[in-house]
Amino acid sequence: MFTVAQHSVRLQWAAPEHSGGATVEGYQVELLLAAGTQLVRLEDVAENAATVVELDGDTEYQFRVQVVTSWGLGEWSNFSAKVSTAEVPPFPPEAPTASDIYEDSFRMSWKPPRNGGFEILGYRLFLREADEDDNWTIYEMNTNSNETSSTMEGLQAGTSYDLAIAGINALGVGLLGDILSVQTASFDLSRPGRVVVVAIGQSWATISWAAPASPTASYAISLQRDGSDEFVLVVAATPCNRTVYTVRGLEGFG
Repeated sequence: MFTVAQHSVRLQWAAPEHSGGATVEGYQVELLLAAGTQLVRLEDVAENAATVVELDGDTEYQFRVQVVTSWGLGEWSNFSAKVSTAEVPPFPPEAPTASDIYEDSFRMSWKPPRNGGFEILGYRLFLREADEDDNWTIYEMNTNSNETSSTMEGLQAGTSYDLAIAGINALGVGLLGDILSVQTASFDLSRPGRVVVVAIGQSWATISWAAPASPTASYAISLQRDGSDEFVLVVAATPCNRTVYTVRGLEGFG
Protein backbone atom coordinates (compact mmCIF):
# COMPACT_ATOMS: atom_id res chain seq x y z
CA MET A 1 0.00 0.00 0.00
CA PHE A 2 1.29 3.48 -0.85
CA THR A 3 0.61 7.00 0.41
CA VAL A 4 2.11 9.63 -1.88
CA ALA A 5 2.98 13.30 -1.49
CA GLN A 6 4.94 15.72 -3.64
CA HIS A 7 8.35 14.61 -2.41
CA SER A 8 7.73 11.41 -0.44
CA VAL A 9 6.10 8.00 -0.59
CA ARG A 10 5.06 5.89 2.40
CA LEU A 11 4.94 2.20 1.61
CA GLN A 12 3.72 -0.76 3.63
CA TRP A 13 4.01 -4.47 2.93
CA ALA A 14 2.94 -7.74 4.48
CA ALA A 15 5.37 -9.50 6.78
CA PRO A 16 6.48 -12.94 5.51
CA GLU A 17 4.12 -15.73 6.52
CA HIS A 18 7.01 -18.11 7.21
CA SER A 19 10.55 -17.29 8.28
CA GLY A 20 11.79 -20.87 8.61
CA GLY A 21 12.18 -20.47 12.34
CA ALA A 22 14.45 -17.43 12.07
CA THR A 23 13.73 -14.15 13.81
CA VAL A 24 12.72 -11.29 11.50
CA GLU A 25 15.03 -8.40 12.38
CA GLY A 26 13.98 -5.89 9.75
CA TYR A 27 13.87 -5.11 6.05
CA GLN A 28 15.93 -3.56 3.31
CA VAL A 29 14.20 -1.34 0.76
CA GLU A 30 15.38 -0.41 -2.73
CA LEU A 31 14.04 2.36 -4.94
CA LEU A 32 14.12 2.30 -8.72
CA LEU A 33 13.36 5.24 -10.97
CA ALA A 34 10.61 3.91 -13.20
CA ALA A 35 12.70 4.93 -16.21
CA GLY A 36 15.12 2.23 -15.03
CA THR A 37 18.11 4.54 -14.79
CA GLN A 38 18.88 4.53 -11.07
CA LEU A 39 18.65 1.91 -8.31
CA VAL A 40 19.07 3.20 -4.75
CA ARG A 41 19.44 1.16 -1.54
CA LEU A 42 17.65 2.89 1.33
CA GLU A 43 18.32 2.62 5.04
CA ASP A 44 17.23 -0.59 6.75
CA VAL A 45 13.92 -0.42 8.59
CA ALA A 46 12.69 -2.43 11.56
CA GLU A 47 8.97 -2.45 10.72
CA ASN A 48 7.10 -3.52 7.59
CA ALA A 49 6.62 0.12 6.55
CA ALA A 50 8.88 2.96 5.44
CA THR A 51 8.59 6.58 4.33
CA VAL A 52 10.92 7.47 1.48
CA VAL A 53 11.67 11.20 1.36
CA GLU A 54 13.54 13.73 -0.81
CA LEU A 55 11.96 12.41 -4.00
CA ASP A 56 11.29 14.45 -7.11
CA GLY A 57 7.69 15.50 -7.62
CA ASP A 58 5.63 14.24 -10.55
CA THR A 59 8.06 11.34 -10.98
CA GLU A 60 7.43 7.58 -11.21
CA TYR A 61 9.22 5.19 -8.84
CA GLN A 62 9.16 1.48 -8.07
CA PHE A 63 10.12 -0.27 -4.85
CA ARG A 64 11.15 -3.71 -3.66
CA VAL A 65 11.75 -5.19 -0.22
CA GLN A 66 14.08 -7.82 1.24
CA VAL A 67 13.62 -9.38 4.67
CA VAL A 68 16.52 -9.46 7.14
CA THR A 69 16.46 -12.39 9.59
CA SER A 70 18.73 -13.80 12.24
CA TRP A 71 19.88 -16.30 9.60
CA GLY A 72 20.64 -13.74 6.91
CA LEU A 73 18.92 -12.07 3.97
CA GLY A 74 15.85 -13.32 2.17
CA GLU A 75 15.11 -12.94 -1.51
CA TRP A 76 14.07 -9.60 -2.95
CA SER A 77 10.40 -9.16 -3.69
CA ASN A 78 9.30 -8.25 -7.19
CA PHE A 79 9.32 -4.56 -7.94
CA SER A 80 6.06 -2.80 -7.12
CA ALA A 81 3.82 -1.24 -9.70
CA LYS A 82 4.86 2.27 -10.73
CA VAL A 83 4.06 4.89 -8.12
CA SER A 84 4.01 8.58 -9.08
CA THR A 85 4.67 11.35 -6.60
CA ALA A 86 2.20 14.24 -6.59
CA GLU A 87 2.31 17.18 -9.00
CA VAL A 88 4.66 20.06 -8.23
CA PRO A 89 5.58 23.49 -9.64
CA PRO A 90 7.70 23.24 -12.79
CA PHE A 91 11.23 21.87 -12.73
CA PRO A 92 14.08 24.33 -13.39
CA PRO A 93 14.41 25.46 -17.03
CA GLU A 94 17.68 24.47 -18.69
CA ALA A 95 20.29 25.70 -21.15
CA PRO A 96 19.54 29.44 -21.42
CA THR A 97 21.31 31.19 -24.30
CA ALA A 98 21.64 34.81 -25.43
CA SER A 99 21.45 36.31 -28.91
CA ASP A 100 20.90 39.71 -30.56
CA ILE A 101 23.10 41.41 -27.97
CA TYR A 102 22.97 45.21 -28.15
CA GLU A 103 23.98 48.08 -25.88
CA ASP A 104 20.63 48.15 -24.10
CA SER A 105 19.04 44.77 -24.78
CA PHE A 106 19.47 41.15 -25.77
CA ARG A 107 17.27 38.16 -26.45
CA MET A 108 17.36 35.09 -24.24
CA SER A 109 16.05 31.61 -25.01
CA TRP A 110 15.80 28.42 -22.94
CA LYS A 111 14.62 24.83 -23.08
CA PRO A 112 11.15 24.18 -21.64
CA PRO A 113 11.32 22.42 -18.26
CA ARG A 114 9.34 19.40 -17.11
CA ASN A 115 5.99 20.90 -16.24
CA GLY A 116 5.52 19.16 -12.87
CA GLY A 117 2.23 17.61 -13.97
CA PHE A 118 0.42 20.78 -15.01
CA GLU A 119 0.56 22.97 -18.10
CA ILE A 120 3.20 25.70 -18.12
CA LEU A 121 1.34 29.01 -17.75
CA GLY A 122 4.32 31.31 -18.10
CA TYR A 123 7.78 32.11 -16.81
CA ARG A 124 9.19 34.45 -14.18
CA LEU A 125 12.36 36.24 -15.32
CA PHE A 126 15.02 37.34 -12.83
CA LEU A 127 17.83 39.83 -13.50
CA ARG A 128 20.81 41.17 -11.56
CA GLU A 129 24.11 42.84 -12.32
CA ALA A 130 26.87 40.25 -12.17
CA ASP A 131 28.45 41.63 -8.97
CA GLU A 132 25.22 41.72 -6.94
CA ASP A 133 25.44 38.13 -5.61
CA ASP A 134 21.92 36.96 -4.65
CA ASN A 135 20.24 40.35 -5.05
CA TRP A 136 17.83 39.28 -7.80
CA THR A 137 15.28 41.66 -9.31
CA ILE A 138 12.12 40.29 -10.87
CA TYR A 139 12.37 41.58 -14.43
CA GLU A 140 9.00 40.11 -15.44
CA MET A 141 6.55 38.60 -12.95
CA ASN A 142 4.84 36.31 -15.46
CA THR A 143 5.29 36.14 -19.22
CA ASN A 144 1.78 34.57 -19.41
CA SER A 145 3.01 32.44 -22.30
CA ASN A 146 4.71 29.09 -22.81
CA GLU A 147 7.07 30.70 -25.32
CA THR A 148 10.67 29.96 -24.37
CA SER A 149 12.31 33.25 -25.34
CA SER A 150 12.11 36.88 -24.28
CA THR A 151 13.86 40.18 -25.04
CA MET A 152 15.44 41.91 -22.05
CA GLU A 153 15.39 45.69 -22.58
CA GLY A 154 16.35 48.87 -20.73
CA LEU A 155 19.85 47.62 -19.86
CA GLN A 156 23.13 49.52 -19.48
CA ALA A 157 25.78 49.36 -22.21
CA GLY A 158 28.95 47.38 -21.50
CA THR A 159 27.47 45.84 -18.35
CA SER A 160 27.55 42.20 -17.21
CA TYR A 161 24.22 40.73 -16.14
CA ASP A 162 23.06 37.42 -14.67
CA LEU A 163 19.66 36.07 -15.62
CA ALA A 164 17.59 33.14 -14.41
CA ILE A 165 14.17 31.74 -15.25
CA ALA A 166 11.52 29.87 -13.27
CA GLY A 167 8.50 28.13 -14.74
CA ILE A 168 4.96 28.76 -13.51
CA ASN A 169 2.06 26.29 -13.42
CA ALA A 170 -1.19 25.99 -11.48
CA LEU A 171 0.73 25.05 -8.31
CA GLY A 172 2.99 28.09 -8.37
CA VAL A 173 6.50 29.16 -9.31
CA GLY A 174 9.20 26.53 -9.71
CA LEU A 175 12.88 26.64 -8.85
CA LEU A 176 15.32 28.87 -10.72
CA GLY A 177 17.08 27.26 -13.64
CA ASP A 178 20.68 27.61 -14.80
CA ILE A 179 22.11 31.13 -14.52
CA LEU A 180 22.95 32.87 -17.78
CA SER A 181 25.70 35.52 -17.73
CA VAL A 182 25.67 38.12 -20.52
CA GLN A 183 27.55 41.34 -21.17
CA THR A 184 25.76 43.98 -23.19
CA ALA A 185 27.62 45.59 -26.08
CA SER A 186 29.73 48.65 -25.40
CA PHE A 187 28.39 51.92 -26.75
CA ASP A 188 29.59 52.54 -30.32
CA LEU A 189 29.06 56.00 -31.82
CA SER A 190 28.97 54.57 -35.33
CA ARG A 191 26.61 51.68 -34.63
CA PRO A 192 22.89 52.04 -35.47
CA GLY A 193 20.31 50.94 -32.95
CA ARG A 194 18.29 47.74 -32.99
CA VAL A 195 16.38 47.02 -36.20
CA VAL A 196 12.58 46.79 -36.00
CA VAL A 197 10.25 45.47 -38.72
CA VAL A 198 7.41 47.98 -39.07
CA ALA A 199 5.58 46.46 -42.06
CA ILE A 200 5.88 43.29 -44.11
CA GLY A 201 4.51 41.83 -47.33
CA GLN A 202 5.03 38.69 -49.40
CA SER A 203 8.30 39.88 -50.95
CA TRP A 204 9.19 43.04 -49.03
CA ALA A 205 9.74 44.37 -45.52
CA THR A 206 9.96 47.89 -44.16
CA ILE A 207 12.47 48.27 -41.36
CA SER A 208 13.50 51.11 -39.08
CA TRP A 209 16.33 51.70 -36.64
CA ALA A 210 17.75 54.34 -34.35
CA ALA A 211 20.42 56.54 -35.89
CA PRO A 212 23.94 56.26 -34.47
CA ALA A 213 25.39 59.17 -32.53
CA SER A 214 27.95 60.00 -35.20
CA PRO A 215 26.85 61.62 -38.51
CA THR A 216 25.92 59.08 -41.20
CA ALA A 217 25.31 59.64 -44.92
CA SER A 218 23.76 56.26 -45.71
CA TYR A 219 23.46 52.70 -44.47
CA ALA A 220 24.33 49.21 -45.71
CA ILE A 221 21.64 46.59 -45.09
CA SER A 222 22.28 42.87 -44.73
CA LEU A 223 19.78 40.05 -44.36
CA GLN A 224 20.06 36.79 -42.46
CA ARG A 225 17.83 33.85 -43.29
CA ASP A 226 16.16 32.30 -40.25
CA GLY A 227 18.26 29.35 -39.09
CA SER A 228 21.40 30.52 -40.91
CA ASP A 229 24.59 32.01 -39.45
CA GLU A 230 25.42 33.98 -42.60
CA PHE A 231 24.39 37.51 -43.57
CA VAL A 232 23.77 38.50 -47.20
CA LEU A 233 24.31 42.11 -48.31
CA VAL A 234 21.07 43.29 -49.96
CA VAL A 235 21.65 47.07 -50.04
CA ALA A 236 25.20 48.42 -50.33
CA ALA A 237 24.17 52.01 -49.55
CA THR A 238 20.76 53.54 -48.92
CA PRO A 239 20.09 56.72 -50.95
CA CYS A 240 20.02 58.96 -47.86
CA ASN A 241 20.45 58.94 -44.10
CA ARG A 242 16.80 58.25 -43.29
CA THR A 243 16.39 55.49 -40.72
CA VAL A 244 13.48 53.78 -42.51
CA TYR A 245 13.91 51.60 -45.58
CA THR A 246 11.82 49.10 -47.55
CA VAL A 247 13.78 46.06 -48.67
CA ARG A 248 12.23 44.49 -51.78
CA GLY A 249 12.79 41.31 -53.77
CA LEU A 250 12.73 38.97 -50.80
CA GLU A 251 11.07 36.07 -52.65
CA GLY A 252 14.30 34.11 -52.71
CA PHE A 253 14.77 34.42 -48.96
CA GLY A 254 11.48 32.84 -47.89
